[in-house]
Amino acid sequence: MSGAGPLELALYVSSAGEASKAEAGHSRLYYGHEFCERLLPSRAELRAVCAAASGRGITFVTPYVTERGLGRLRGLLEALGEAHPGAEVVFNDWGTLRLLETEFSGLRPILGRLLHKMKRGPRLAALADAFGDETAAYFRTCSLDVPLYQRFLRSKGVERVELDNVLQGIALDLGTSGLRASLYTPYGYIATTRLCLAASCDQHGMEDEVGVFGCRKECRRFTFEIAQHGSPVKQYRKGNTVFFENARLPANLAGSGIDRIVNEPRIPF
Repeated sequence: MSGAGPLELALYVSSAGEASKAEAGHSRLYYGHEFCERLLPSRAELRAVCAAASGRGITFVTPYVTERGLGRLRGLLEALGEAHPGAEVVFNDWGTLRLLETEFSGLRPILGRLLHKMKRGPRLAALADAFGDETAAYFRTCSLDVPLYQRFLRSKGVERVELDNVLQGIALDLGTSGLRASLYTPYGYIATTRLCLAASCDQHGMEDEVGVFGCRKECRRFTFEIAQHGSPVKQYRKGNTVFFENARLPANLAGSGIDRIVNEPRIPF
């Protein structure tokens, strides 16, 4: 993006305690959860993080949701609007965007990284040499490059989109779209599901069972490293989501419209 200013540094935090200890270089805090509505915070927890932000910007990240989850989000968005007017809300569900449009227009909607369908498989980096230039370029972009889609997002009040630090590189053209982008590092997500892959993992005899079980938030206690199988980077299974790790930033940040880096001290769970 021509004329882009300096990079804004944001920090993902999981508690008010972490928010209060955030280094001064981070002008914005990310808080919430993108992958499971059962991990959404309480109103009190959200207010505590807002209070501990000490003048920093707040970005509340939200997951794909059921109708029940949407009801929980309504209460949280009310609390957010009261505690931090004008805060950003990352939506990963179109129902959440509608809720923001109709009931919380004072909050700023941001398109989450689960909705734009960028190709994320780490093995794409290892296969890059086998692609022709046209195919390689295809894997470095996504629907965010489509002018009609850009205009749709702007018509909904969306001015920012969230990106994973994919290994094949990013080659988006957001220069004339009015959109800006945030890049998460070092953890990007590969795939997610409503079935929790960690449920009952600590119960003898159920280690390999996958299904719908009662939630005891095992994902907060267990992380599984996945065998590589052709991936050039480490992969992890956390709860209902699989992640890859990539701390190397792209060389063309400004050219892709990226003006914010979201630092994740740990897998965002």
